[in-house]
Amino acid sequence: MESSSNLISTRDDVILGLHEPNTADFIGGRTGGNPFNDCSSWKGRDITAVRLGCSTVFLFYIQLKYGDTWAPQHGLQDGCDPESLYGVRSIQNVTYDLDPSEYVTSISGTSHPTRTYVQSITFRTNKRTLPRCGPEDGVKKTVNGSHLLYISGRKGCVIDGIELHWLQ
Repeated sequence: MESSSNLISTRDDVILGLHEPNTADFIGGRTGGNPFNDCSSWKGRDITAVRLGCSTVFLFYIQLKYGDTWAPQHGLQDGCDPESLYGVRSIQNVTYDLDPSEYVTSISGTSHPTRTYVQSITFRTNKRTLPRCGPEDGVKKTVNGSHLLYISGRKGCVIDGIELHWLQ
């Protein structure tokens, strides 16, 4: 009989608490803003849509839909005025729906080289690459995984950092 330590965990194993999701490095910084965590919104459901708000300078917000339910929006908090704070006059708002058999396999992002915030993000799925949201400049980082379960990180007026929680 094979030992349980050699078994590959499934999403059901994570839901049942038999295995923890694999946590990858942050994209962006580990400081700044306030923490957020979509674990309670996830509840074992697949990511079915991605909503982003970005400009030519920052990733202002991220919001994922788990099953039929949108998690809270992270970033662009109450009282945040992008124009007066950063000189940003417009934010591009985009929403991408995922097919029922589609899941996120990789995320690339850029961050400011000396400050703690995410400048851009690109999601890759098992079927396609979603368009980049935000500018190309900055320090680029790509995190590959098997199947993204949910996200956590740090946010304020902008997204300071995103931590990715993958199926092992």
